[in-house]
Amino acid sequence: MLRHSCHKREGGCVDIDASSQRKLGVVLGYVNTVVQTLVSFIYTPLLLSGIGQSQYGLYQIIGSLTAYINILESMLTTSVLRFYCQAKADHNEEKMENVLAIARFVYRVASGLVAVLSVVFAFFFTGAYSKSMSTDELREGIVMLFVVCTNIVLNMSFFTYSTVVLAHERFVFIKVLELVGLVLQPLVVLALIRVFPQALVISLVQLAVSFISCVLKRFYAVRELGCKIVAHDISLKTVMPIVGFSGIMLVSMVADIVFAKTGQMIVGYVIGTAAVAVYSVGYQVYQAYGVLGRMVSSVFVPRVTEITKNPNSSRELSILWNKTGRLSMLIIAGILAGFALYGQEFISIWVGDGYDQAFIVALLMMIAFVPDIVQALGLTILQVINRYNFRASVYVVCALANVTLSFPLVSKLGVPGGALAGLIVLLAGSGLVMNVYYGRVIGLDVFGFWRAVLGSLRGVPIAVLVGMAIARVQLPSAALSLVIHCFVFAVAYVLVTYFVSMNSYEKELVGGLLSRHGRMR
Repeated sequence: MLRHSCHKREGGCVDIDASSQRKLGVVLGYVNTVVQTLVSFIYTPLLLSGIGQSQYGLYQIIGSLTAYINILESMLTTSVLRFYCQAKADHNEEKMENVLAIARFVYRVASGLVAVLSVVFAFFFTGAYSKSMSTDELREGIVMLFVVCTNIVLNMSFFTYSTVVLAHERFVFIKVLELVGLVLQPLVVLALIRVFPQALVISLVQLAVSFISCVLKRFYAVRELGCKIVAHDISLKTVMPIVGFSGIMLVSMVADIVFAKTGQMIVGYVIGTAAVAVYSVGYQVYQAYGVLGRMVSSVFVPRVTEITKNPNSSRELSILWNKTGRLSMLIIAGILAGFALYGQEFISIWVGDGYDQAFIVALLMMIAFVPDIVQALGLTILQVINRYNFRASVYVVCALANVTLSFPLVSKLGVPGGALAGLIVLLAGSGLVMNVYYGRVIGLDVFGFWRAVLGSLRGVPIAVLVGMAIARVQLPSAALSLVIHCFVFAVAYVLVTYFVSMNSYEKELVGGLLSRHGRMR
């Protein structure tokens, strides 16, 4: 029998309650992001020196191809989690077991599709790179492709257990497991490439780490949470809602990818490949910023599902929306202000001269995604109440509008034109259209949300003035100057934000993080 409370197991072992799990899940999510960033900075040059530029390029090409197959996994993941959380909120154990059984059936079908796609991609890879790669590289690339696809199939086969762990809000277990993988994988790769300096080693290590992770998730779900997968009713009536919602997610994810890649493609078409490198540097900065900003809302799917069962759900959802929106804004406002002050300096030290426009690209994209990031819980709400099709439609239109607008702006303004097109389109789509929909159709308090979120910015001007003052102090070492500038600004921002911007709930949350007794309700 699948136990709902999961606060206590037989034998007296008490688990951390759900509110603390959410709080620690967010904290560990940020830890993972920081570790991933640091590992990337350290790991990449060591990997390049270990396997060489050619082998590293091969690894990147295979990764780019399989990224599109990963959409299938992400799409199904979101869909199954939604339906399982709904069954759990209804305390319907039979339905919970059946959702997992349906998920296992759907994943098996999807695994077959991945197998077919891997063969198609193998033929594409051979044809596309036959002139630019040696026979040995082609063979290795095909083997890597099949290894990576096997990894995807493996994760699909075990994801039913990941769903159970996430639905029961066991974020500490998930995040710690991810953290161990982030550290363990590069260490094993670096040790092995000393003996076998080939890109295939990376894919094989990734497969091994995934297998261990999947086995541990299954063990935890079955032993700790009592997970059982039982098919009570697998029919078109029960399968189609999951497949239908997955289709909506697929459209949205494809639109997101098209939107993200449009700028680079059009910059390359209008200006050239060198300009793409500049644009890509700016895009990389935005990606790290976006991940940090969305971390707060990423652990609330089960909580939102519970709230939607209540008769006064709109008010409760609006309150939770305000809380997560303010927390996200407190985080990204500091990053955005710091980058505006020292971003040019950072990019110059990081990638060298000739990338001045990357700063403008990054800044425009960071501003463009502010509404999308602070209102990320709104997307979770749409998923739970099955209204995500509207968001998917809006982003399809945004993707098409971005293509239309990018050509003239890139032609006239150069590299920043692609980012400016994205800014205009996103402010219209996420900033205007989605807010009207949230207020008029979903019943969320949009005006109350923005009053609360903008109120969190009261201390930003003070921190910026401190940052501008410290920027006048320059040391002989540019890198050391940057570190000191960022450190002083960060300290000033945290202090000013705490005493000027934060409300009592946020101060209590910070105090809880420090004393390990805080709650995120």
